Amino acid sequence: MIKIKNWVSPKTIEEAYQIANEKINNRILGGGAFLRLAHDLTIDTAVDLSLLELDEICETEQHFEIGAMTTLRQLETNKSLNDAFENIFRKSLENIVGVQLRNIATIGGTVFAKYGFSDLITALMVLETSLVFYKKGEIALSEYLKTPRAHKRDAKDILIKIKIMKQPIKCSFQMLRNSSSDFAIINAAVSKVDGRYKIVVGARPGVSNFALEAMSIINDKKEVNPENIEGQELILSAVSDNLIFGTNRFGSQSYRQAMSKVLVKRAIREVNHED
Repeated sequence: MIKIKNWVSPKTIEEAYQIANEKINNRILGGGAFLRLAHDLTIDTAVDLSLLELDEICETEQHFEIGAMTTLRQLETNKSLNDAFENIFRKSLENIVGVQLRNIATIGGTVFAKYGFSDLITALMVLETSLVFYKKGEIALSEYLKTPRAHKRDAKDILIKIKIMKQPIKCSFQMLRNSSSDFAIINAAVSKVDGRYKIVVGARPGVSNFALEAMSIINDKKEVNPENIEGQELILSAVSDNLIFGTNRFGSQSYRQAMSKVLVKRAIREVNHED
């Protein structure tokens, strides 16, 4: 059960930061869609960020800047964002539960919590994505995901926005789930910029991570195509052999390993526009 004793909606980020850090059990709320994942949670003061105008998608000459309170539905339906990144946001979000939840859940809440089941984080990882915090400043998403979870006595920083660099890119998102609204059993994304690839696998069930060995192999190749079967098998074996997979109620370790190869192969072929 979740208990919230007080609820405040600050009008400035500084005010939100001060209130969040007054007591250990004060909490900053994103969309709040996944509070149900917590057990026996008591919040002294819930800090609601909805009045801080952090729910906009802004396009500059070099970046898309996405406010932390932007909902998944906004990302899914934003034409400029999807046109720039080959619909990777629509593809990674359209099967998450239903429109009602996607109108509540936010990009900031998803990324800040480092959800291991997140399709969105996998998609963001193959783009040039960074996070902007109120106190810590800007940090690459990949670096943030490596940082240990904050202790409850640590100062609570506020994620303000997510920045994604605009660049000529080919990208693909693939996932496997039991039903269209279920959590993913495994997901994968691949991007290609100037002939160099990023390969990310998530829902392993751990948080999304680069398949570094596979990336090293594929980026040493001049070309990846259907005829290069030996090279592709080497790449796909590196995906399954060099990432850590686990078992939960959605799928076994061995199944996830096998399916990761299938999804990455599909994604590589898609970024190379192969049937």
